[in-house]
Amino acid sequence: MSVIEWTKDFIIGNNKIDLQHMELINIYNALLVETKKGEGNNKIKEYLKKLADYATLHFDTEEKYFEEIKYPSLDRQKKEHLDFKKKVINLIKDFQAKKIRLNMDILDFLKDWINNHIINEDCKAREFIKKASETNLEDNINGINYNISGEGNIVFFIHDNIHSSNYFSDILHFYQKKFKVVTFDLLGCGNSLRNNKIEGDFWQQNSEIINKICLKHKLNDIIIFSYNFGCYTALNTALKYPELVKGIVLYNPEKPIFEKEDLKILMRNREKSKKSSESFFYSRMHGDDWEEVINNDSKIFCNLKDGKKNIFPHKQSNIKCPVNTFYSMKDFNSEKFLNFLEFSEKIPNSRIIFENYSEDPLFLKSPQKFLLNFENFVKALFSQNVS
Repeated sequence: MSVIEWTKDFIIGNNKIDLQHMELINIYNALLVETKKGEGNNKIKEYLKKLADYATLHFDTEEKYFEEIKYPSLDRQKKEHLDFKKKVINLIKDFQAKKIRLNMDILDFLKDWINNHIINEDCKAREFIKKASETNLEDNINGINYNISGEGNIVFFIHDNIHSSNYFSDILHFYQKKFKVVTFDLLGCGNSLRNNKIEGDFWQQNSEIINKICLKHKLNDIIIFSYNFGCYTALNTALKYPELVKGIVLYNPEKPIFEKEDLKILMRNREKSKKSSESFFYSRMHGDDWEEVINNDSKIFCNLKDGKKNIFPHKQSNIKCPVNTFYSMKDFNSEKFLNFLEFSEKIPNSRIIFENYSEDPLFLKSPQKFLLNFENFVKALFSQNVS
């Protein structure tokens, strides 16, 4: 029996649901590998439980979304979801009680269900989802796709220029239990409307969108969590709307000034990404036109006005809110870090925090651990104890 290979046939047109379908397939494939190894039950139990738990999370997400867009076949979807959950739960119980062995017949059932449900049921919703997305974009601000969920202090999540808000999709449920979370796709990214001619200051334009979202939904005293180049959207927002922003967390910000050689490296890397496994990642972020998104972002850097390509040509001393910046220890002596250190020293209330080396950002690799740091920062902001 072979693994399930992800193809375009599985894409239904909602990035969050598509990413969850992909993860379900990944878990099934891992379960298949462990079963073929035949090296004991512990790993098999682990992946069976993971499959059941993730399926429950996914079904909840899918049903809520279909309810929001008033999908007419929602009841049939709910019935199929419930039937699958019952079968998998009974399967786990029987397996743990050693009443059954996880053989290829059972894996066949799981594979067929995942394949058939996504391709034959979920994909029927494609056209309906497309129409709903177009309607939502018309209602949204500047064609920007955004979402607000949870209760509590308000936290905006700002992704990197060539990512989308789906970059945070696996961790948001931790934050939604504690905060009112706002995510949005930056101009021309993810499910936001494409714009082939983004002129002027890209990061400032996105800060204006944050302000419009806040005005529309009466949000204030916001905290911004930002990643990579998205950090300059956060800083622009704090600069332009100081009464709006309570505090900022910057995670692994890129250097603020690009020399000609930096720009060449950036462009080279962008071209490489189009021909590597990264292309799959970008298609998950943006859909079939992901190359257009990357090309448009490259133009943003090429069109920066001054010779040194200054991403933030403003006075850092005018940023009044507390700014916490996270870097990996691997960047301690890097040119990127030293460049940003010089930049951040001019921000009056700025602090840099180092974390242990990791290939993946800590907020993704250990979300609950990072959330504790984030919560402490927020508590300090509202008790006015940030130093």
